[in-house]
Amino acid sequence: MDMSLAYTLITVGALLVLAMLAYATGKAGRPDRLTPLAGLAFVSILAGILLGKDLLLGYGLMALGVVFALIDIWRKSRGPVG
Repeated sequence: MDMSLAYTLITVGALLVLAMLAYATGKAGRPDRLTPLAGLAFVSILAGILLGKDLLLGYGLMALGVVFALIDIWRKSRGPVG
């Protein structure tokens, strides 16, 4: 097995474990739904990891995912609109 494939599988596994832990320790009353922008950020980062052989594409997708996540955090911190 190629070392980069092993690192990719370890990273994806760690993300899955973190997602399961976040789901298991979530709020009992009202679960926070994943916003479409946060979902797009997660998919972009995951695609950047999986397509990491092409450095420009991989890092570009990861950077785009981080930008989407920051925009989502900024929008949530402003509170409800309306």
